[in-house]
Amino acid sequence: MNGSWKYMGCANEVEGRTLPGAAYASGDSMTVESCQAFCAANNFALAGIEYSSECYCANQITSPATLGNTDCSMPCNGNTLELCGGPSRLSVFNNTAYVYPSHPKSVGQYAYSGCYQEAAGGRLLGAVVYADGTNMSVESCVAFCQSNMPDGTYAGIEYASECYCASTLPTAAVLVASTSCNMLCSGNNKEYCGAGGLLDVYKYQPVLLRDKKRWQKNYLEAF
Repeated sequence: MNGSWKYMGCANEVEGRTLPGAAYASGDSMTVESCQAFCAANNFALAGIEYSSECYCANQITSPATLGNTDCSMPCNGNTLELCGGPSRLSVFNNTAYVYPSHPKSVGQYAYSGCYQEAAGGRLLGAVVYADGTNMSVESCVAFCQSNMPDGTYAGIEYASECYCASTLPTAAVLVASTSCNMLCSGNNKEYCGAGGLLDVYKYQPVLLRDKKRWQKNYLEAF
């Protein structure tokens, strides 16, 4: 077992899969290490091996599955000295070194404003746009908006690969939970870049303005 991976326990399989992310099966070469390597390569924190030959990945265990079950007693078909789950049972491991994806709080002088719905008729931020299916990141979108629209106040990333810029955010813009913007950037799998019909929006806030707001907040909290 690799050093950063820790055994969590034996989980029961549930409808829709206990670990519903990436998966693969091997008829004669499954090991704990090969499953862990596969899940790490596919950007998942959890690796689970079932029925001696099936590898499943995810970032969390699906409810109502639980750990602490028995019957994870089948040897791996690629290494009989290791245990690889059982019938409807998964030997689950957690990569303790895994860095979960996030919405960066700030990029340069742009601060995260939240996840917004795309406009019903047109674009929420449509002054300047570009798309990149392989290299999009929050940083590249912010840099694009800053260089192509110097007076642009807003940068928004949608559907993992689309960047939009504008000087204003419509007053009718609808803010939703940040967790709804859950697509990973095409060029950085540790950042979120909106989702279908949803934009992660960043607002230009010069350092002096942010420092002033922080000072005002601290001042008010002191009284």
